[in-house]
Amino acid sequence: SSSSSSRPRKPARAAPAPQAARPPNLSMRRHAALARLSLRESSPLPSLLPPLRLASAGSLLYAEEERHAGIVALEVYSPRHCVAAAEMDPPVRGASPGLPLDRLSTCDEDEDAVSMALTAVSRLVEAHGLRYEDVGMLQVGTESLLDRSKSVKSHLMALFAPHGCANVEGIDCYHACYGGTAALLACANWVESSAWDGRWAIAVCTDVSDAPKQYPFMNGAACVAMLVGPDAPLALEAGRVSHIVHEWDFYKPVGWPTMGPIVDGPGS
Repeated sequence: SSSSSSRPRKPARAAPAPQAARPPNLSMRRHAALARLSLRESSPLPSLLPPLRLASAGSLLYAEEERHAGIVALEVYSPRHCVAAAEMDPPVRGASPGLPLDRLSTCDEDEDAVSMALTAVSRLVEAHGLRYEDVGMLQVGTESLLDRSKSVKSHLMALFAPHGCANVEGIDCYHACYGGTAALLACANWVESSAWDGRWAIAVCTDVSDAPKQYPFMNGAACVAMLVGPDAPLALEAGRVSHIVHEWDFYKPVGWPTMGPIVDGPGS
């Protein structure tokens, strides 16, 4: 319906001029919301990382065939406790001459796969001047689960929550030593896909390895967090092949009395 009025209309207010810099009084939550609603450039990063051109909804600033997704930076964490392989009784050697072994690290009672992943991801973000709201995918490769339902990735979201960030894709990849590879490939696939919204991806590999006595070189604990994005200095090649079959070469049955796997060495 329409109506008329004799009251004089007030002149419309002019729209405020856009601010060139981030308002210092805005909270992280409000700033993240504003950033998602407007086309923007990412904050300046150290020279190690190229500026990431972020995209608005429905508009990508990289053509899919020109992104060259791969590893842009990485952070490695190893527990503070370790033992020299040569000083063990008997001395422990690597799996082959091409895979030498110097030390074996181990978690203390206050560390596990989740705590190592929290440390690696937080150090990666802080060391390279990133913002948590600029991370759009987080994939975790592990076989050291703390729970049969709650993922390690959900634990890592504790780093994002204080910054108002919950829109982060990804989940755990649980498949022995291939889980880390799957996490990295998933991040690269996302960056190169039409679903990519211009943000960074992080692939996390974290594990505590308890090996059977005949394979002592498989013991250890460590975590690596890889920053994945376009124009990567270590870009993944386009062509790749997977070979996955149904075998019982490396498995951990429910109810098994130890954390070490049952291993068919030659088959594995």
